[in-house]
Amino acid sequence: MKLYYFPISPNSRRVVAVLHHLDLACELQVVDLSKGEQMHADILHLNPNHMMPILIDGDFVLWESNAIMQYLCSKVPDNSLWPSNPVIQADISRWQFWQTGHFGRACGGFIFERLIKKLLNLGEPDANEIAKTEDNFHRFAKVLEAHLAGREWLVGDTL
Repeated sequence: MKLYYFPISPNSRRVVAVLHHLDLACELQVVDLSKGEQMHADILHLNPNHMMPILIDGDFVLWESNAIMQYLCSKVPDNSLWPSNPVIQADISRWQFWQTGHFGRACGGFIFERLIKKLLNLGEPDANEIAKTEDNFHRFAKVLEAHLAGREWLVGDTL
């Protein structure tokens, strides 16, 4: 397997964490988004969204971090990250979709305004965008906090 990734990307980092946790062999290839490497034809051929991460396993090409993590977990049956119980799998998927659609976007606004803009010389942080991001962050953080009340783990009782 080969993973194209950008090390500071949260989506890339979580895929790399799953690889390490499951002890799966995988070649890691950095794609530097700050240098526009995601726009090279060879990367666009793999992922027309020109985003990281991208996993290649033989002839199979997969992008989207949650799909990659689920695929990697399926390679190691009944592991602690993806137990065989379909109810737990559905609960994990629910929170992955929630993170992508809600919490990740809220956090992503901070990351873009405070980090990415600086790294890519895109100007100063936009105070209005940060204010919108803060509102969404607090809204969705309440959902997460309520769910975690009295629990150690988001889903199940183990990592």
